[in-house]
Amino acid sequence: MTNQAGIAKRFRMLRDGGRKGAQISFVAGINSRLDEMQCCYLRAFLPRLPEWNADRARTAALYDEMLAGCAGVSRVKTSQESVHHLYVIRAERRDRLREFLAKGGIGTGVHYPAPLHLMPAFRDCGLRRGDLPHAEKACREIVSLPLWPYLPEQAARRVAETVRAFYEK
Repeated sequence: MTNQAGIAKRFRMLRDGGRKGAQISFVAGINSRLDEMQCCYLRAFLPRLPEWNADRARTAALYDEMLAGCAGVSRVKTSQESVHHLYVIRAERRDRLREFLAKGGIGTGVHYPAPLHLMPAFRDCGLRRGDLPHAEKACREIVSLPLWPYLPEQAARRVAETVRAFYEK
């Protein structure tokens, strides 16, 4: 604890991957956001984790089925061990898709908007825009669809149907 605002701000940024409340790292940091209260919640909810993982896996499987063959969308592959914390697709015209979904009341996320080599925290790695074109392209295309335990099946179906509708228009 400190009474110096600048130091407190710096430590908050360092414990959140060097980020300033967004998805871009400005300095090298760590992921240390778990405070005492979050530990209490984690301890209480940990026994439900297998059930939650199974719920997310069912929703991911439904998305896989409903988005199979959808022009403009490709699934980001996962392993059998995945807990499906996120459901990420690569989408042509990603930003327009997100706007279309938002107009329908469907929220999305872009968890990795920039590749590491283009983040300010890693500026000194020696790489420039264009050096890792596949990573850069992926960051322009990825979008996370809604996925959480107990997401109603009908809601997931509506998300997938709306994504398909966007690409069929």
